[in-house]
Amino acid sequence: MEQLEITEDFFEKTGAIITTNLIAVLGYFDGIHHGHEQLVKKAQELKLSRKEKIAAIVFEFPNDIQRMKKHQFRLMTLEDKKTYFEDAGFDYFIVVELTTEIMKQTPEFFIKKLANRIALTAVVVGFDYRFGSGGSGDVELLEKLGVIHGFQTYIIPEQMDANLEKNSSSIIREAIENGEIEKANRQLVKQYFLRGIVVPGMQKGRLLGFPTANIADAGNYIMPQNGVYIVEIILGEKKHHGICNIGFAPTIKLDNIKVVETNIFDFNEDIYGKEIIVIFLKRLRSEMKFSGIDQLKSQISTDVATAKDFFEKSL
Repeated sequence: MEQLEITEDFFEKTGAIITTNLIAVLGYFDGIHHGHEQLVKKAQELKLSRKEKIAAIVFEFPNDIQRMKKHQFRLMTLEDKKTYFEDAGFDYFIVVELTTEIMKQTPEFFIKKLANRIALTAVVVGFDYRFGSGGSGDVELLEKLGVIHGFQTYIIPEQMDANLEKNSSSIIREAIENGEIEKANRQLVKQYFLRGIVVPGMQKGRLLGFPTANIADAGNYIMPQNGVYIVEIILGEKKHHGICNIGFAPTIKLDNIKVVETNIFDFNEDIYGKEIIVIFLKRLRSEMKFSGIDQLKSQISTDVATAKDFFEKSL
């Protein structure tokens, strides 16, 4: 899969950057929920029937804008999105950097440039897709512009989860922040996860008999509410079971630094510096401050037993 970036000079220059016929899905794709999945399936169907290549055109806020807006914290990193679309058989991953200047473009100008410089034959979008300055363009305008610029527009209707709640990244974010992992996972194509590098911690878990893998650089993900969760861990090609604590470890820590620490069951290898993926399955309890180490160890033992029972029943 080839990756391209669309920056401000894309709109200043002329000439095609892709000349082969292209079917594109457009959106932010922050957290691939079942509504996004329908866009992807439609693009895959069109690829087969029309013998054309497919692209994901993904909108991304630069770091300076992220810091000022809610987009600072996300369900997926750009690398996560790229991996998803590559696994789905996409030929191009096109990132549109939404700088202040690009966000000033009118819907008509934005689509004209996109169509002129990328050989679009079809676009696939959700029913609520907006584009152009202030989100002033909608799917009806997109259809009209498609007629002008020679591409077809496919609009995917609103999708509902098993509880008849609409698929929405904002609903998923809120559920995760409230610790409602199972609600979030019902809407997500893949269960919610954090990806990060294992770094040395305080070694307190090892002294308690429950060594943990501490994740660094997980700060850009939306964090589940503080507490203990049943998790799966992907390390290399292998999948493991465990529990993860998110919070401040108030019984044994005095600082105010949030930690993401995962106890991997029946595992005792040195994995410092390695990347792990922690997949959240179920919330066990809130983070608690215990009267002493013995009470903490007892509760962790209970958490581990509950999690192992969960996995046994899931087999």
